[in-house]
Amino acid sequence: MNEYSLTKNILPVGLLVTAACLSAAAQESHAPTKGAPAPEQAERHAAEEGVTPEAGQAAEAQTFGAVDRSNPRATMATFLNAIDEAERGKVERYVDALACLDLSGLSDLPDDARVPQGRKLASRLGEFISRHGLELELIPAMPEGEPYTYYEGPDGRFIRIQRFEEGVWLFTAESLALAEEPPEAAAPTQEAQQAQEPPPVEAAPVPPAGGEPAREVPAEFRSARATMRTFREAMEDGRVDDAAKCLDLAHIAVVTRGEKGRELAAYLDAAIRWTKVVVLPTLPDDPTGKPYVFRQDELGTIAIARQDEGGERSGQWLFTRNTIAGLETLYDALERQARDREAALRRAGKEVSEEDQGVVMALPLSLRLRSHIPESLKESWLLLQHWQWLGLVVVLLLGWAGHRITTSLLRSLTGWWLRRRRVTVDEAVQRNSFRPVGILVLSGIWYWGLQWLSLPANILAVLMYAVKFIACWAVVWTVYRAIDL
Repeated sequence: MNEYSLTKNILPVGLLVTAACLSAAAQESHAPTKGAPAPEQAERHAAEEGVTPEAGQAAEAQTFGAVDRSNPRATMATFLNAIDEAERGKVERYVDALACLDLSGLSDLPDDARVPQGRKLASRLGEFISRHGLELELIPAMPEGEPYTYYEGPDGRFIRIQRFEEGVWLFTAESLALAEEPPEAAAPTQEAQQAQEPPPVEAAPVPPAGGEPAREVPAEFRSARATMRTFREAMEDGRVDDAAKCLDLAHIAVVTRGEKGRELAAYLDAAIRWTKVVVLPTLPDDPTGKPYVFRQDELGTIAIARQDEGGERSGQWLFTRNTIAGLETLYDALERQARDREAALRRAGKEVSEEDQGVVMALPLSLRLRSHIPESLKESWLLLQHWQWLGLVVVLLLGWAGHRITTSLLRSLTGWWLRRRRVTVDEAVQRNSFRPVGILVLSGIWYWGLQWLSLPANILAVLMYAVKFIACWAVVWTVYRAIDL
């Protein structure tokens, strides 16, 4: 009777504690990398109505994205990204697009007609540039200099970005005049000709293999541009699991694919933003074209390629396995460069770039902690870095401590309860009754702790299999003792 009473009251408590620990670990591993709620409709309306149509004064309007107009390249990138997002439904981004234009030519229009006309001209200008191609790296990036002419037609009309008195670079009013009445057959400038791409084509079904029916390629992975857009939007919204779907993770064990995918997505997001501004309209949109290389140098490679036929995701464009394999090394190198820039700016008494600060603060807590690890502990030894070996020891000790604390606490509480009931139970029975619960807590701590160490995928898979085996064994042991008693 005593053993029955003991089991009846102990096992529910132990299982409740275990469930709480595992739930906390799961919530931590699924925590979003970043993301803020979208602006309310009232804020959007106020921003849209508050656009100032005077040259240079657009900087004072409320903005909803990264608005950099410090040089011709930055203005072009800001404008194209803003108009692309605005045309896709984020109407508040029209404000950012109009902030890149000299709207002084619309000063004669009534107040209620300026913003609609500005939007129309911005849309036509964005369509014109996207249609004629663009190589962003060929555009000057100096904050001072001569006006940059993107297009000049045979009739003398042009699209030009020039510096205004306020120090910002804007598309001139003459550029908007060309957008209002685009030429029938315009020829882009030499720089634009080098970047011309074939017109986008609709995604075709994946050719059937072995008599199987053709598979439609999802729109979000139909081309390099679509995949990059899907990845960026998912990361901005905090949907890290959706962002991880843009990565080729087929070589990673299923048991760790979710955890490792979220970590790699965070690495990739930081590496992309540390590399250069992504201008989506300039990315190739051909579903059957060549792989798109976003970055390739001695530090690493970031590329998007179409998956081979016959695979689970054949025909889809994903960040390549070579990109995934070198992400951690690339991230460490870029993070080190960002820290060096920050230190140099602080020594010179200058402000640290908001972009560098934003990249670090947008990372999950585990990667932010990694950023503060001394370089001496990042040297490798036996497949792992020094700090990872130390982390494994700490996680093991924390699991053991959690096991001992849980069993001791439950024994004490149960002993107190039994003494009040004047029930005598053998000490060995009490100790053995709580051991499975302690092991469940131990496995929960290990499961949670291993995700903070950025371990290689193959090593993490082995450890995760071991942890889950221990957890299952503890559950079976608990059930067995309950039946036995």
